[in-house]
Amino acid sequence: MIVFPKFIYNPGGTATIGGEPRSEFEISVVCPPDLRDDFGCLPPYGEGFRVKIRVHWVCPGSQDVIGKFICRETGFNLYTRLFGTVSFNPANVGAGSFPVISMGSTAPAVFTPTVIAQRVPVPPCPMGYLIAQVVDMNNIPIKFDALIGDAIIREPSGAISAYNAIPIQAASPLVTGAPIPFISGPGELAFDGTAYQAVSGTIASSLRFEQLPPTSPTTPYTTVRTDLTLLTLDVDPNAPNLPTSVDLDFFNANEYLLSTFTEFVCWQEIRLTDIDPFLTLNGMLTRKGLVVSGPAQKFPFSGRGIDKPRLVTLLGLVTTEVTTTPATGPSTSSAYTYQLFKHSIRVLTEFAFEP
Repeated sequence: MIVFPKFIYNPGGTATIGGEPRSEFEISVVCPPDLRDDFGCLPPYGEGFRVKIRVHWVCPGSQDVIGKFICRETGFNLYTRLFGTVSFNPANVGAGSFPVISMGSTAPAVFTPTVIAQRVPVPPCPMGYLIAQVVDMNNIPIKFDALIGDAIIREPSGAISAYNAIPIQAASPLVTGAPIPFISGPGELAFDGTAYQAVSGTIASSLRFEQLPPTSPTTPYTTVRTDLTLLTLDVDPNAPNLPTSVDLDFFNANEYLLSTFTEFVCWQEIRLTDIDPFLTLNGMLTRKGLVVSGPAQKFPFSGRGIDKPRLVTLLGLVTTEVTTTPATGPSTSSAYTYQLFKHSIRVLTEFAFEP
């Protein structure tokens, strides 16, 4: 399984930037580590071997009673082969028709390739995260630790950044091709070492503090915006979910501490100054610093539904956008995105989806 912590799809606003999608994704399939030899991949796993990938768009939950704290999810299939690559984007820019699958009795399945990207169902929300896993012909997840991937993110300012997907291997006792065991029913997958490897519940990362526009701007000047993207895999898709609370300790370069927190339902992107207005160059008095979280945990509230309070997994990204306003001419922006370090003992968790 691989996790992409962030997608952007905004059909009611800016769905594309200069004709390019706000976010786009590539997934490639390599030879699983236990099948590699000096000549490539052990038979029958070689070039032309068909691989079916189940992907899920996962949305944040609305924090109001009307939204019922439901995190919507939409699943779909992608098709490629061993050593192949599949590209897609939520706006379906450059996509052709849905792939036509031809199943031969002995030969691997083939599909009609699109020109640029495979067509996919659009996400049910403007932003969120996605996961991808290899499945068999019955859409049952199987051990196939061979997926790698990357994402490109485009901002309205013209800034472009990219990041690598986060891999989560299947349990080591399983052999390649074996079904991933469900917990108690179809679609309930465990991250506990019996299905997939357990995942961390805290994060840490260096980051750049925000730099706000001057009170009385005189050119040239530079502004800096830094966002944290946070998600948990402890999700009951299309059902009510408890909010996740995360304590956050921010340190400047000289070890000065600012302690605060954030909370979200399933997924969140939040800028530093929305967490605390002090998290700026002028507030922390150093350009760079460090964030370390406490254990992420779901907390109860009245009428919470079937979800339960517990320690949960925590993954995410840091995105920094730097905008320079010159004395003459238009402003220019650049951005960079990188993963948060997983920084704790692992948390036993589960993710449910419609198989």
